Amino acid sequence: MRKMPRQGLDVRTVARAADGAMPPLEGLLAGLRLAVGTGNAGEHRAALSGVTDWTAVANLAAYHRVAGLFLRGLRNGGARLPDPAVERDLAERRKQDTLRGMRQLNAMGRMTAGLADRGIPSLILKGLPLGQRLYGSPFAKSSIDIDLLVPAGAFEAAGRVLGELGCRRATADFRETPARMRWYDAVRKDRVYVGSGSKIELHRRLLDNPFLFDPPFDRLDAEALTVDIGSARFRTLGDADQLLYLACHGSVHSWQRLKWLCDAAGLLRSMDDASAHRAAARGREEQLEQVLAPMLRLCREDLLVELPEPVAALGRDSPRVRFVVGLSRRAWTAPEGLRQLMWKAAMRVGRLFLHGSVRYSLLVRGLPIRRHDLSGVEPPGRLFWFYALARPLLRALHRLRKAV
Repeated sequence: MRKMPRQGLDVRTVARAADGAMPPLEGLLAGLRLAVGTGNAGEHRAALSGVTDWTAVANLAAYHRVAGLFLRGLRNGGARLPDPAVERDLAERRKQDTLRGMRQLNAMGRMTAGLADRGIPSLILKGLPLGQRLYGSPFAKSSIDIDLLVPAGAFEAAGRVLGELGCRRATADFRETPARMRWYDAVRKDRVYVGSGSKIELHRRLLDNPFLFDPPFDRLDAEALTVDIGSARFRTLGDADQLLYLACHGSVHSWQRLKWLCDAAGLLRSMDDASAHRAAARGREEQLEQVLAPMLRLCREDLLVELPEPVAALGRDSPRVRFVVGLSRRAWTAPEGLRQLMWKAAMRVGRLFLHGSVRYSLLVRGLPIRRHDLSGVEPPGRLFWFYALARPLLRALHRLRKAV
């Protein structure tokens, strides 16, 4: 399959490295390019040699949840981390990520086996199986929780199975009447369960936004892949669906974490011809060009990925795409204070316009539910829609209670 030419390391970046003034973010990106296996390893090592603030690089790696991947990149690229204290800190973070991953692996095995025994099929989204496929180890990157997708019709039954297996549901802070739960499930793709040392997000659909990308479970299951992790076997999304899902998930969150972009880059590099053509066809069918384009541009320009030609053809430029790309890059330096508030506001506004669905904008994003908003407030179920309008007041009351 013919690849699109990659963009080389920016000349200004190399110049800054030579002057000993490499920004921490550029150092982190150089290490991640080595981990993913893109670009010129010699240029990446040269960039890393110009890093002066390794503590800042380590903090960014922790923020983006890529400490293990960064160390992997240094090892694979023959680069050296000159600060022993920073190396110990990153190694400790990798150790904690691995321990959490081992607990998740055990929980995944129990949950998927328990569901299968009761005739409920399931798919693992992202997480450990994706790490195994892309990096050869389920613990190569940080995994915070387990995303478990089941058929919508089996959602309630699957929740009962998780309860039988020792998990408890993390409920919202409001009385669960049928009317309220209908609205809650309309705006939430999952319900959260805690147990076995892990957090499990039980999904009834892939995304909160049902108008963006909502393929039926049967189709996803028919093209799913089986991933072996030790003696356990798990089902996960096929490459074409995985790429579209990663693009949607990343765009909804404005690619705030580089971990997600590394997964997308690794998948793009590993896709075969058939998967690339299938992903491109489905991207057009689902009208996801505006969602795929930011991911493709960030992978090409920031992680130097050679894009498969069928998928690269979807990378159209537009004001929406430039907006998401700029918003994403601003988030990579972990904004704080007023910058963080401005970024969050821009991200939420951007969600309304990126996907172009008026129905989605008004119905779904217009009814955000937060536990702290509803704490101690119980309007009648028929007035559940009023929560969205009253949210500023509820937020203020919550802050006032905390202050008192």
